[in-house]
Amino acid sequence: MSTAVVIPVHDGAGQITRTIDAVLGQSTPPAEVVVVDNGSTDATAEVARRAGARVVHEGRRGSYAARNAGVAATTSDTIAFTDADCVPDPGWVAAIERAFARDVAIDVVGGPVVAPIVRTASERWAEARHVLDQQRSWEAPSFLPFFATANAAWRRAALERIGGFDAALASGGDVDACWRLQRVGGHLAFAPDAVVIHAHRARVGDLLAQQHRYALGHGRLDGRWSSDPAYVSAAGTAAARLRAVWLLPARVPWRAVRRRDPAIAVLDALVRTTHEVGRRRGRRQPPLDPMPAAGPPRTPATT
Repeated sequence: MSTAVVIPVHDGAGQITRTIDAVLGQSTPPAEVVVVDNGSTDATAEVARRAGARVVHEGRRGSYAARNAGVAATTSDTIAFTDADCVPDPGWVAAIERAFARDVAIDVVGGPVVAPIVRTASERWAEARHVLDQQRSWEAPSFLPFFATANAAWRRAALERIGGFDAALASGGDVDACWRLQRVGGHLAFAPDAVVIHAHRARVGDLLAQQHRYALGHGRLDGRWSSDPAYVSAAGTAAARLRAVWLLPARVPWRAVRRRDPAIAVLDALVRTTHEVGRRRGRRQPPLDPMPAAGPPRTPATT
């Protein structure tokens, strides 16, 4: 088995070296390390080259267009994705390859995304609300399992089967790709020892910007997936999603009396409001291509 690592980046000159160093320092070195410069205006490409990565360029803005370009630039059997603000543990690639080797029917492997430190209110909220909790996204999703591309590896054949990531999506393309793969019989597996370190947003403004971006993607996915009754049920109503807002006057004193962090309740309300605004904006964006018809369940491969 050969593994390529693909890292999309935009204006990441100040952080990409740390990520590349971690990837090149793996106990099982990857066969290829490709950084996709997605229209950077700083010295990202030169910094990445000096650090030892192969650099390709993708002019179409968007991390999923960049990931598709990275896949096209590689030849390995599997492609492991991470981001320019992530630091894989030394055993990351080895753990991914072990997970694929254990079961040839597995198409996508995801691992934990772990915060190095949790200090601020925003970081505490992200930890409490399981932001980028890959095990939870796999074991207890509201709809179908998925893995974020901060830490996900795909078999090349699985990506080719679904036509790659949808480059029209600025956010949520990893979720959509996992769902589309499962629709045609693909399988996901969680590898607890394939760890990537990634810091939560430390400031409230950055957290809300992140959640707004996520919500734009969710809004566009609403259009693609709303024909599935299970998706509609999982998405719920706007009133239900905004429950944290109208319960806020009761939740803050309730949490304070019980010596629980009241900032969590406040941030719940702020995030849910931000998310609902972003989701509605996403729904008003041009619709995605129609969902392709589901194929027959795939017979697991054997060796």
